[in-house]
Amino acid sequence: MNRRLIFIFSFCILFSAHNASFGMDQIDIHGFISQGFIKSTGNDVLPDSTDGSFEMNELGINFTTQVNPSLRMGAQFFARDYGDYGNDQVNLDWAFADYDYKSWLGIRAGRMKVLSGLYNSSRDIASTRTFIMLPGIYMESFREMFVGMKGVGAHGYLPYGFSYLFSFGAIDNPSNYKDSFLFETLLPLTFAGSAAKMTGLSPSDFTNIRPLSVSWQNSTNIGLFWDTPLSGLRFSATYWAGRAETEMAFEMKGVPLTENVVFEEISARVVSAEYSFLSTTVAVEYMEAPFYAKGQPKRKVESYYTSITHRLNNLVELGVYYSELYPHYDDKDGSEQREGPISHLYWCKDLCYTVRFDISYNWIFKLEGHVLDGAAFVPEVYKEYSKTYSEEGPRHWEIYLAKLSYSF
Repeated sequence: MNRRLIFIFSFCILFSAHNASFGMDQIDIHGFISQGFIKSTGNDVLPDSTDGSFEMNELGINFTTQVNPSLRMGAQFFARDYGDYGNDQVNLDWAFADYDYKSWLGIRAGRMKVLSGLYNSSRDIASTRTFIMLPGIYMESFREMFVGMKGVGAHGYLPYGFSYLFSFGAIDNPSNYKDSFLFETLLPLTFAGSAAKMTGLSPSDFTNIRPLSVSWQNSTNIGLFWDTPLSGLRFSATYWAGRAETEMAFEMKGVPLTENVVFEEISARVVSAEYSFLSTTVAVEYMEAPFYAKGQPKRKVESYYTSITHRLNNLVELGVYYSELYPHYDDKDGSEQREGPISHLYWCKDLCYTVRFDISYNWIFKLEGHVLDGAAFVPEVYKEYSKTYSEEGPRHWEIYLAKLSYSF
C-alpha cells in the first residue's frame, strides 16, 4: 500500500483519538476503510479477476467543523485501488466552505462532489448502501468524470418539501486521464473505427493510439429534489454536463500523427424515485448520457434499474436489483455495428443479489453475486477486443464479490 496513504491515515486516527481524549469536539473526524475480493467467470472485470483479485479497496478520512452557526467547512482525503485504476494514490476528494444565509439559500465554494442520481455523492462509503457494485447508471468505468468539480454553488430548501442544488465550475480529477476508461480505452477504440471508415483502411492499421493531454472546460451540476407528503417517498432529477478536448497521438501504418478530439457534450441526466416503508426500500432510476465527440459517431448512453432492499433484523439486510445499460440508446442489439462486430458489447443486463451483515456499529461485511448478459463498458473486455478486433469473452457470465468495511 502507498506509504503516504498509510502515514496520513495513521496520523488521522491518532489525531482523532487525541481529540476524543482531551474533549476537543470543535472538529469532527470520520473515516472509512474497506477491502474487497472479486472473482468473475468468462470475462475479467479487473485484471485477472477470473482468477480472483483483492485489488479493490477504498480509504477515506474527513474533517468538518462548524465555524459559526452559519459557516461550515470540511475536507476529505481519499484513495482507492480498482485494478489498474487508483492504485492507492491519495487525493483531495472534497474540500469546501458552506455558508447558510437563509434556509432557502446557502453558498458553497471549493471542491465539491458531483451530484448524479441518488447515490453518486456517497458511492465510496460502503456503510451508506446495501450493494457492493452500484447499478449501471453509476458507470464505474466513467467514475473519474463524476468524482468532483471545483467551483461555486448554491443550495436551499423551498416550500412544500422541495430543495435544490446548483454548482458551476470545472471538472477536477487529479489523475486527469490516466485513470480514464473514456480516454485511455474507449476513445482509442472508437477513434480507430472512425478513422478506418474514413480512410477505407482496417482498424488494425491504426496503432499506438493514446491521449497526450486532456483539457476540461466548464461544468454544470443541477439537482432538484422533492420529499413528498407521503412519508418515505422522494423524487429527484439531476443534471451534470461538461466539455473536454484531448490531443490524440496515433500511428497510421507506422506513420506517427496527432489529432485533436473535441467533446462537444458530455452529460448525464438522471431521474429517480425512492420509497422507504417499514424495513424496505424500493428505488427506480433512469439515465440518459450523451457523449458527443466532433467527427466521431454520436453516442447517447441509456441505463435504468430497479432495486429493493429489506432489513430482516439488526444484523442482516438483503438486496436485489436488475439493471440494463446500453452504450447506444438507439442500437440496443448492435445491429448497426458502430464500434465493431461483437454484439454483446452493445448491452449489459445485470441481475444482482446481496446480503449485508452489520457485525457491529463500525464493521460491515457483504456478499454479492451478479448474473450478466453482455459486457458493455467493461474495461478489460474492451482492452482485449482492441488488441485483435475479434470476438472476446462470453456473452453470459457471472461476478462474485465479498467486502469488509470499517468506519469511524
